[in-house]
Amino acid sequence: MKVKCIYNSGKLLPQDLLNKQTTFKQPIKAEFRQPILEDKKKKEGG
Repeated sequence: MKVKCIYNSGKLLPQDLLNKQTTFKQPIKAEFRQPILEDKKKKEGG
């Protein structure tokens, strides 16, 4: 698992906060990307 450095006002966020953000963001990204991928498939498919 890649961990990107997230900066908050020039300070590195604590590791536990960073973990909360990644676990919070990943399901949301998956939900947003899925319909977009399905739309692309429909457009490409015909």
